[in-house]
Amino acid sequence: SYDKEAIFKALQEATPEDRAALQETYKTKYKGDVSKMLHSMWDSRAVKRAELTLEHGELSFIQKLDVEMTGLGADKRALYTAIESATPEERSSVLENYGMMDRITDELSGKSRERVMLLLRQGTLNRSQKLYFAMEGWGTNEALIHSTLKDLLPSERVAIQKEYRENYGVDLLKELKKELGSRDLAECVDALAQPPRTLRERLERTQKK
Repeated sequence: SYDKEAIFKALQEATPEDRAALQETYKTKYKGDVSKMLHSMWDSRAVKRAELTLEHGELSFIQKLDVEMTGLGADKRALYTAIESATPEERSSVLENYGMMDRITDELSGKSRERVMLLLRQGTLNRSQKLYFAMEGWGTNEALIHSTLKDLLPSERVAIQKEYRENYGVDLLKELKKELGSRDLAECVDALAQPPRTLRERLERTQKK
């Protein structure tokens, strides 16, 4: 067995001379090509990463995105994480790269492409966008919904519902009712409700829980 991440780390930290020597040594000793050997061991995404690392060492942001879109189906979660961790300059470099923008258009579709484009422009999603994508596609990301609605100020509870309706043309609470089980829904309703103004309201809400 081998530690794939350890191999990538070693290649990234190696000098260009060391990486070139490694490939030459393999060719001389085994009469073969490192790239062909990698193709026989790893999937296409890992091979792409290894080949780029052998050539360049530490990968650029664009190269990292290229890797995550290699193979059968882009690794969407990895793409989202990489973009959220990128600097404004790195994100701009993608938006200004016509080849990479074409690649994103070809590899992604629908909500996945929409989310990537929002992240490239903004760096992160705002609260209404997080809720929207948490409820889109197969399955619902309950953890993201709860973390987005946690500890909202009274003014924010009103604002996020207004923002959601303005952006998506639907009522946030109605969407939550369609997506969540009773326990999760009750937590969200409570998180979006205005604080009780009287002791009676506080007691009534406690009894409903």
